[in-house]
Amino acid sequence: MPEKQPEKQEIPAPEQVNEPVLDAADVEYRKGLQERADTEREKENRSGQEIRELKENIEASLEKLPTKQEIFDLLGEDMKTCVVGQEKSDEKGLYRLDFKAEDETEYDYMRAGKFDGHESEETYICKTTPTTWPEKVYLYQNYTWKKCN
Repeated sequence: MPEKQPEKQEIPAPEQVNEPVLDAADVEYRKGLQERADTEREKENRSGQEIRELKENIEASLEKLPTKQEIFDLLGEDMKTCVVGQEKSDEKGLYRLDFKAEDETEYDYMRAGKFDGHESEETYICKTTPTTWPEKVYLYQNYTWKKCN
């Protein structure tokens, strides 16, 4: 005699869950997420040149550039007693400053970059006395001033 099979029980189908009704803020949030995802996908397809340019722009925006007062303080000079020759700035800050101290020593600050026909690969301060040629006395590297010589 064959064994009796247990009766199959019907399992009720799960209820259909309706999509929640989204308000305007939710819709905007989801659009923002989609835009971010699209932007990230575009970034993955950037060329080497685009990546280098992006890196340079980011690093340039992070660089803390010295102020006029910080340069005077670094050199131990009193800004009130010095005669400023050139002082030039752009949207990032000071890029050129030259001045003469009371003892006739001349200082020249130049930010890295290309400005007014002058180009420098590094940010530096030069010193010139009445009897010497210009010599670099400070270099700005890795966000700090390093004394030369």
